[in-house]
Amino acid sequence: MAKKYEFKPDKPRSGFLNKLYLTQKQRRSILKWSLYGLVLVVMSLLQDVVLCRMDIYGGTTELVPCIIFLVCVIEGVESGGVFALVASLGYLFSGSAAGYYSVAFITTL
Repeated sequence: MAKKYEFKPDKPRSGFLNKLYLTQKQRRSILKWSLYGLVLVVMSLLQDVVLCRMDIYGGTTELVPCIIFLVCVIEGVESGGVFALVASLGYLFSGSAAGYYSVAFITTL
């Protein structure tokens, strides 16, 4: 017979999140890439809403390719190149990109 104060283990729980274990480095990496994506979305919104109305010598500014290039410089060749490809495809399909050549140009840059 079990005593009143005897140790009883918890019942196993099912579900995806209970089995998911992220290390501190993985959490920081997820947070970092999420913040990069958030900055990219905010800059795209700022460019399309505010800066598209301002002409500087007959042209408008392009912040999104600059942010993509900045992230690539910060992250390095391997992860920066993958980010450039994914972000430039998202930029192309958002409708505000200059065209299909912008994907190749940004990724190659």
